[in-house]
Amino acid sequence: MLQVIGQIVKQNVAKTTPGKNAHRSIDNKVIELFFGHRNSACRRSCLNHEIGGREPNEVHETVPTELQRTEPQKHRIYVGERHHGLGADSSGDATDFAIVWRDERHSCDRLDIMKIFIVLAIVTTYVFAYGVPVGAATVATAKLTASSRTLDGEELLRIGDIHEVQHHWQEALPYYQRALSAFREKRNRKGETRALLKMSHVLMQQGKLDDALTTVNECVRVASATRDSKMQAQALVQRGLIAEALEHGGLARTSYEEAQHLFEKAHDGEGVIDARIRLGSVLARQGELDAGLALLQQAYQDAQQQSLLALQMAALPGIGQAQLELEHSDAARRAFEDGLARAHGLQDLKQEALFSMRLARLNQSSQDFKEGRQLAQRSLMLYQAVRDRLGEADSLSLLGTLYLNDKDEDQALTHHQRALELYRALRHRAREAGSLTNIGIVYERQALSPLAQETYGKAISLLQSLSESSSSSMSRF
Repeated sequence: MLQVIGQIVKQNVAKTTPGKNAHRSIDNKVIELFFGHRNSACRRSCLNHEIGGREPNEVHETVPTELQRTEPQKHRIYVGERHHGLGADSSGDATDFAIVWRDERHSCDRLDIMKIFIVLAIVTTYVFAYGVPVGAATVATAKLTASSRTLDGEELLRIGDIHEVQHHWQEALPYYQRALSAFREKRNRKGETRALLKMSHVLMQQGKLDDALTTVNECVRVASATRDSKMQAQALVQRGLIAEALEHGGLARTSYEEAQHLFEKAHDGEGVIDARIRLGSVLARQGELDAGLALLQQAYQDAQQQSLLALQMAALPGIGQAQLELEHSDAARRAFEDGLARAHGLQDLKQEALFSMRLARLNQSSQDFKEGRQLAQRSLMLYQAVRDRLGEADSLSLLGTLYLNDKDEDQALTHHQRALELYRALRHRAREAGSLTNIGIVYERQALSPLAQETYGKAISLLQSLSESSSSSMSRF
């Protein structure tokens, strides 16, 4: 294989006296291309012409006998062998080939010079294409200009998706941002909407809820220009989810209501059911239990008629919670147990974790703390398996409360502190304030009043800051 490529492209001017070698011209041009090689089997001359160990400036002085003629010679190439290495390693077994081009005329033909450089370019391309190592001398004289085709928006989205499914949020976000720029350059509104939607999801998973809300609002704005009702509805559903995480119940409610209308306009039955489930759950949490339960039950029946098992399961947590708020504990337990069985059958670990937690809370209210801890521990392991850090923190918080109910203050404090660390890492300030309050309660049980008061003070300050931030955020809509 070639060790050095394109090291020397130079001109040697043969200067001789008129009486010596008169057949030569003083303006003779010599172009030498030296290629280093380590393979001794290649030490041969294409024309059986030995150049031997001469120095580079002597190579052109020795020519085959056939050149010893008085008439001008045109464009001959001779390949000889030298034993003085030109590369970084000039050991004895290194061999350099000299390709000598002579023109016995007074000036070089530009066309012929171009031919030489074309040959050099072809050989260089071959060497780099097949991974031949390049010596240090070559790097100093020959540079490879690499170019690659720019990835389009669709390709960048797919690369981001590969990172997203592995929960590599930090790696996925830059690809979505680049995809957004690519789509904007092409004025592709639908592409922009998809990129913004994915960016808002990643930011939400990273706990950057304010940034996620800003991004999804931009997504809603861009989606409105697409005249694609389904795409607009999907953006609104995402905004509702982020608003729920930020405790912006009013914004979540209006987002789901608008999404339901747009899904109906797009004749998307599954989308209508999904929006209805989310809206019913929000209404129930806001105290409109009857209206929320009615929407959830309607969504469940529609999902049954269309054999949409996943949506049936999605409606059950809200139905169970609404029944629990209405003090229909038996109906709530049936809904949660039904949902847990469906989640297990569908191998949906996240939903299985959710129903385990709901049943744990139900057991807490019925004073069955041991069964509640087992279910909460199960939900913790499932959330950890699916890398849901928010669900993991909620499970730890529930375990802390269950241990405190069972008068195990040390375990309660440990679990609440672990939950607090996760909420802080996720920047979920509302739940962080809740964890601080729980820790303050534990300190009171341990008769550590100064620590309890200090912790309560931190929780109050955080809630006040959250209230001010919430008012500022809502003023933008």
